[in-house]
Amino acid sequence: MISEAAAAHSDRTEFHALVRHLAHELRQPLSGMESIAYYLDMVLPAEDENLRSQVDNLRQMVQQASWILDDAVHSVRVAPATPEILRLDHFVARLTADVQLREEHHLHVHLMAPRVDVTCDVSQAEYLIGTLLDFFRHVARVSEPISVSTSNLGPFGGITIETHSAQGDVAALRRLLDPQLYGSLRALVEANAGSFAIEAEPPGILRVCIQLPASN
Repeated sequence: MISEAAAAHSDRTEFHALVRHLAHELRQPLSGMESIAYYLDMVLPAEDENLRSQVDNLRQMVQQASWILDDAVHSVRVAPATPEILRLDHFVARLTADVQLREEHHLHVHLMAPRVDVTCDVSQAEYLIGTLLDFFRHVARVSEPISVSTSNLGPFGGITIETHSAQGDVAALRRLLDPQLYGSLRALVEANAGSFAIEAEPPGILRVCIQLPASN
């Protein structure tokens, strides 16, 4: 007789395989839709603002769908954390400098926790911050520079990422970042004994607050 634990493990394995299969199969049509949108953007008359707006909406929906697929795949891959101690300000400075050098995208970086060490899985934390910055740049379509700041919260070290989205519907962006059941970002933070919160304020402010346990 198969034990409940073995049955549950089998169900999870099948579910993970299904998620990966769906993501793989859906990426090709999404890529085709994105190519069509870029083609239309090149051939449409510059003065036809209505059509260009619809093409822009199509590209935006493709980006959001791709984000949902990637997030679902990563959510089923979250592994137990292997914690290390790192200096919070040094870590955030390195990641943001890499983004600005690689993509020439301006970030407002405020390092306010010079002597705070946190405990976390470094590779998971790198993925977390990198993915959030990618989301803000490419999905949220920011209209202002992204602000990244650190803070000393006593038993925790804080990382806050904030911007003003040109998209306007920050509630929808909040749902993309933190789906109720299978969000990879919250899962990563909680796997590292931290907390994850999103604040959305009309007309377009979107703020992500992460807390990671401080090292004593």
